[in-house]
Amino acid sequence: MTNQGVPKIFVVGLGKTGTTTLGTVLKGLGFNHAPLRGDLVKDWHKKEYGKIFDFIGQYDSFEDSPYPLMCSILIERFPDARFILTRRSSPERWLSS
Repeated sequence: MTNQGVPKIFVVGLGKTGTTTLGTVLKGLGFNHAPLRGDLVKDWHKKEYGKIFDFIGQYDSFEDSPYPLMCSILIERFPDARFILTRRSSPERWLSS
């Protein structure tokens, strides 16, 4: 069950930038945090967003793909949402991770 009136939170950093850790924190804070759904990336590639939006409707917070790939769509669809960009201190550190 989602928290009514609470804006959605999307963690939109690339993998290996702390997204999973931040997801764990959000879950610990009581957010109904979405599990990773790799199959939704296929829907994003096909521009079939219905299943993605249905899934989003069930949760409060999200991490990893497909959300970083569709930020502009999410901003338009969820204007009150919060977006957290996680990143490494440098591209080299990200590559080495």
